[in-house]
Amino acid sequence: MLIAFYGTGGSYSVQALFYLLATIWTIMLRPERRALRTETNCSARSESFGNSILEGWKFSWRNYEVRVDLLVVSAAMFLLIPFTTLLAVFARDILQVGARGQGILLTCMGIGALFSSLLVAFLGDACRAAFSSSAA
Repeated sequence: MLIAFYGTGGSYSVQALFYLLATIWTIMLRPERRALRTETNCSARSESFGNSILEGWKFSWRNYEVRVDLLVVSAAMFLLIPFTTLLAVFARDILQVGARGQGILLTCMGIGALFSSLLVAFLGDACRAAFSSSAA
């Protein structure tokens, strides 16, 4: 909608403002102070950043639900990134609606994502129960 109302320059200005605010708010976050673990609780150990990343990948590959979620998100992003990159060309050359039409297309995508996420949030457990009862 920003592109439709203010053009591409105005849209990028608003996006830059929100990125600046997000950066400031992220810098203002303070890590939570945690008490050192005692020997009886769990020994404190320091891992390198690389080891932490490697352990995270190992965990995600061993855990079925996490592995499936990561593969679904990866496939969606693999298909979505080229679409959003080419949307400007579709709007200009194929649909011939320009930047204003591209803004409306992007707004419609956002509204669709919002409604589908609400649908999944409200019906997610009901669908899981329906599928698990039909499989039994």
